[in-house]
Amino acid sequence: MSHPTKRMIALAERGLPVRHRGAHVAGQVTGADGPLLIYTAAAISRQVIGNGFGRMTAWAYITSDGRWGCGKIPQFDDNAGSEIPVTVHLRAVWHAIGQHPDGATPATVLTSNTRAMAWLVKWKAGIKDLPPGYTGRRNHGVPTLKRLQGVVAANAGRLVIRHPEPGDVLADGTDTLANLALRWGLQDLPKPEVRKRATSCADGFLTQWLRR
Repeated sequence: MSHPTKRMIALAERGLPVRHRGAHVAGQVTGADGPLLIYTAAAISRQVIGNGFGRMTAWAYITSDGRWGCGKIPQFDDNAGSEIPVTVHLRAVWHAIGQHPDGATPATVLTSNTRAMAWLVKWKAGIKDLPPGYTGRRNHGVPTLKRLQGVVAANAGRLVIRHPEPGDVLADGTDTLANLALRWGLQDLPKPEVRKRATSCADGFLTQWLRR
């Protein structure tokens, strides 16, 4: 089979069934005061979509102050690049901090993907490169990871990047949210049901974390 052209992939993206299209939910539950911890996670399906040109992916975050979010999004090699897991983990960080950065509040971003961590550290240092092959969605203006790179660079002094400890309750909770979002994309769960489950999940794991 010949290598797919960008036009072939664009047509595959437009022909995706509704369950494979991007969507997200977010909310707020009871959290804690003190240093802000931001846990992020991603999930990638082995099932190919879009005539075999892409994969269904999902991202999630939970913060120690009670914010949470999760979403599903199809990823294609022509715009996600050669390292889709890295792209999705970084997308989770964008949703957690990119749209509501607070330059006055120190924060620790915890991600289990070491390559994503490495990119965040590079961006803190002012390096403007992006993951190999990543171009983002061409019809949405500035690509998401380019915007994230700018936010991280602008807030470099307040951000700490590290790996979660084994058995960390909020890391487990964020993984659970990401897997829920992936099921949303693969099984076409109703959005209100996803929101209900995600709220319960975030609340349960945060309650457990606060009792530690």
